[in-house]
Amino acid sequence: MPSLARDRSTGRWPTRSLLDNALAVAAVALLLVGLSGAVRGALGGLMAEVEGAWTIALMR
Repeated sequence: MPSLARDRSTGRWPTRSLLDNALAVAAVALLLVGLSGAVRGALGGLMAEVEGAWTIALMR
C-alpha cells in the first residue's frame, strides 16, 4: 500500500488510481444519499460559504 504522506523530496502527494478515486466518490455519494434533508441542506450551505471564502481569498 502506498504511503499517504507527502514525498519529502518533491513535496507532492502520492497519486491514486482512477479506481481508488471512483470508490471514494461513490462512498461519499452513498453517505449523502443516506443523510436526512436537513443535514444535506446544512452541508450545502457550508459548501456555499467555503466556496465564497475561496473566491474572496483568490481575489486578493
